[in-house]
Amino acid sequence: MTKLYKTIGLMSGTSMDGVDAALITTDGKEVIKTHGALTIPYSAGFRKTLRKYLGKKSVPQNISHEITHAHITAIKELLNQENLTSKEIDLIGFHGQTIYHNPQEKCSIQIGDPDLLAQETRIDVIFNLRQEDIKHGGQGAPLVPVFLAAITNTLQATLPIAFLNIGGVSNITYVDTDQQLIAFDMGPGNALMDDFLFSRTGKAFDKNGRCAAQGKALQSKISQFLADPYFDKPTPKSLDRNHFYKALESVENLETEDAMATLNQMTTQSIVKGCQHLPKMPALWVLCGGGRKNLTLQKNLEQEITNVISAEDIGLDGDALEAQAFGYLAVRSILNEPITFPSTTNVDQSRSGGELHPWNAS
Repeated sequence: MTKLYKTIGLMSGTSMDGVDAALITTDGKEVIKTHGALTIPYSAGFRKTLRKYLGKKSVPQNISHEITHAHITAIKELLNQENLTSKEIDLIGFHGQTIYHNPQEKCSIQIGDPDLLAQETRIDVIFNLRQEDIKHGGQGAPLVPVFLAAITNTLQATLPIAFLNIGGVSNITYVDTDQQLIAFDMGPGNALMDDFLFSRTGKAFDKNGRCAAQGKALQSKISQFLADPYFDKPTPKSLDRNHFYKALESVENLETEDAMATLNQMTTQSIVKGCQHLPKMPALWVLCGGGRKNLTLQKNLEQEITNVISAEDIGLDGDALEAQAFGYLAVRSILNEPITFPSTTNVDQSRSGGELHPWNAS
């Protein structure tokens, strides 16, 4: 009989808003059941501290420990929410917090202490899921597509389907009827909008896209932005969160609302431009991640592409999908099943990955 694993997946994305934790049951191939999920927000002060280390290759140990303790808190609260003990959990899939990602350098750095996490939770931890891919010519990202392909099998949806995850960066997973799997980073997600608004007003994000809705986008700035060579680069491809930072400089002299409207359209148009790399237009676009709550961004996307819905419209939890994915990837790691593919990361062949950090009961 196929073993079923009850796993907790953890995700702290490039939006740096906090830690997502989600519980799933899986055999490493099918997603048998998704259970509860929750988010532990980072404090405003810690988010500000984290920003200082984006683009750097190391952080002080106390920052890594604080990241880890936020994940420990998320796990303990999730166990309490689901009325479970650590003994009932087989694995934790731990992503860590990305501070640096540069595929050209074959480098992707996620901070966090998997051994501390294992000892404090008394659960075995899978960490460092990107490195095996990078070692064999891949970009180390994205990792979620194999999970989304498994989720697609549970949906009553016309294919091809595109999962558009809008976090700090926007990325797409494209699944077709022949299980063709394509994935790549399309451009900025929330990062430019969040960083601009934070520097201008101190607000962490543009709730519901209200600020952008009050401004006028400047096409000249958008055209300049779309001239970046990244957009015409063949797939698979991935981005560091700060790749498009010059776009922030380009809107610095604008009124806040106009700058936000322009940055919102930069995200929209980079997604539209990315469609040139797809075999055909998806029959359905499913928005995931925090960006799906930006109503102005969703409206802008609906004016450019058809059949745009939120993950919740088809029974999925758009906040929990990435965390669920890392629970799934942890099991595939243990089973030595592939988690990355030539069409998703440009790795030489399908590869498994991840490192086991066991809880030492002694």
